Amino acid sequence: MKELFSVIYTDFQSGWSRKEWLWLFVAIAAVVAGSISASPLEFWAGIFNVVCVILVAKGRLSNYYWGLLGVVLYAIVSYKQQLYGNMALNVIYFGFQFWGIYEWRKTLLNKTDAGVDVSVKRLSLLQFLQMTFVVLAGTFAVSLFLRHIGDSSPVLDAFTMVASLIAMGLMVKQYSEQWLLWILVDIASIYMWVIPALDQPGSWSMVAMWTVITGNALYGAYMWFIVKINK
Repeated sequence: MKELFSVIYTDFQSGWSRKEWLWLFVAIAAVVAGSISASPLEFWAGIFNVVCVILVAKGRLSNYYWGLLGVVLYAIVSYKQQLYGNMALNVIYFGFQFWGIYEWRKTLLNKTDAGVDVSVKRLSLLQFLQMTFVVLAGTFAVSLFLRHIGDSSPVLDAFTMVASLIAMGLMVKQYSEQWLLWILVDIASIYMWVIPALDQPGSWSMVAMWTVITGNALYGAYMWFIVKINK
């Protein structure tokens, strides 16, 4: 537990610009504003997941600790909205958090400098094409199953599930291409949550969360493709 708080403290202590602190504040404020009619479950799912993805964009290890709480809460919220693909995805995410902690900690220990940001890598063209095929084929296969069990949005739910799993794997292994998938997943997720939000105002907290996460994915792509790749 002492190590947990030490990592979280270190990750927030240094390396933040004023613009990044402002973005963190705006992101949290957006989720709070969208949570006026939300349940405590939806509110905290939004907060934990937004903080998590902002730390991912910065390449900070503690994102996984925030993510552990975020995925559990979001899985419950997804189940209540009959988004079974998203529910299953976040159950799987729970295990990914521990894998990510192991991989990122190993990377940080092997770094020759004293920084707290992980190093980043790029996929080859062949790997990128393989990734694209798996996303498309996986979405088709999973959507058939989700439609069969009565999922409220089988195609989008299948896409977000398959693409997110691959993006999470790329994230754990520190590949920049994760952000291309996250951007698509985030846009699909916004649309997927707007539908229930029209009838259930509490779901606007999830729309706010995914809108913020989309903005952060764009920032993450900039950081990992342009800034960090050149360090």
